[in-house]
Amino acid sequence: MSLGQIKNIIQNNYFDNIYLTGFVDSEENGLAEFVASMNYLFLEFGDELIKIEAIEQYSKISLAVVNDIQIAVDLEDVTPAKSKVSNVIFNNPLLDNKVSEIVLFNMKEDTEGMVCDAFKLVLLNKQEIFFDPSFLGINVGGSEVEELWRDNQKEYYESISTIIKF
Repeated sequence: MSLGQIKNIIQNNYFDNIYLTGFVDSEENGLAEFVASMNYLFLEFGDELIKIEAIEQYSKISLAVVNDIQIAVDLEDVTPAKSKVSNVIFNNPLLDNKVSEIVLFNMKEDTEGMVCDAFKLVLLNKQEIFFDPSFLGINVGGSEVEELWRDNQKEYYESISTIIKF
């Protein structure tokens, strides 16, 4: 999986959805609860999916093109589940959201795939969606999440940005 593949997918498709995965746990009172796993998210661009995963003890993000949404649940008596969260994240989910820019922070590409410290998608409507790994999984949000991420970096941290404009 290469940067070229991801770039091609994002450039040639609308950003349709963000999927959060986890499981549904049925309780005794008949009410079910969706328990989210923030270790990975799936970004849907047309018919293509890009998996974002928190790796290296939640200090980095890996990006990979996948064929379907994979859900790993190691518990019994629960049902694997997914949820669309784009309605919560997109400023206007009714728009055809198109990405105008990608910013990858300290991106490395090798035989395993792509890894970065964090990344940001900028939409044509100027909305910024920032993704960064944390101890609790992947944080998603706007410029305030990016600002918090930057504030939490060590003094000697150097960020090299790879910026791709469409």
